[in-house]
Amino acid sequence: MRKSYKYRIYPTNAQIGKLENSFSMCRHLYNWNLQERVVAYEKSGKSVSYQQQQNALPALKREKPWFKSVYSQVLQDVLKRLDGAFKKFFREKIGFPRFKKRGHWNSITYPQFKKIPSNNKITLPKIGEIKIVYHRDIPEAAKVKTLNITKEAGKWFACFSFEFEAQN
Repeated sequence: MRKSYKYRIYPTNAQIGKLENSFSMCRHLYNWNLQERVVAYEKSGKSVSYQQQQNALPALKREKPWFKSVYSQVLQDVLKRLDGAFKKFFREKIGFPRFKKRGHWNSITYPQFKKIPSNNKITLPKIGEIKIVYHRDIPEAAKVKTLNITKEAGKWFACFSFEFEAQN
């Protein structure tokens, strides 16, 4: 069974800059890869796959070194979001994935975050230690699966997805 708990976090000004930079880099990556898929489809009638785009990430980081400031799993998750948007478009006939404007990318996901926070701090790769306020305890049997960092109305939050043993 999975549950998500959302906690308020208080990053320093330097960490806010790094987080907002991560949001911006993720938005750029999403838009560039969306453009790549559109152009490939127009030229050959076939789109680029998630796997092809993921395999191109190391080369992209060498070509555009500013992407090195964002944790690699966060960038991979951006490509998963894009791939999911395309799958929904083809399966469920919803709208075509849209390019994201500045300010319309307000979250990053750490898909393999395994550390249970301690001492009222969480440590994020490439960001550092951030103060967190617990309004409820984390169950002892819980295993962290993912961590989503969001900015909502100027406030910062960490949303943990936990996995529990099913209770009878």
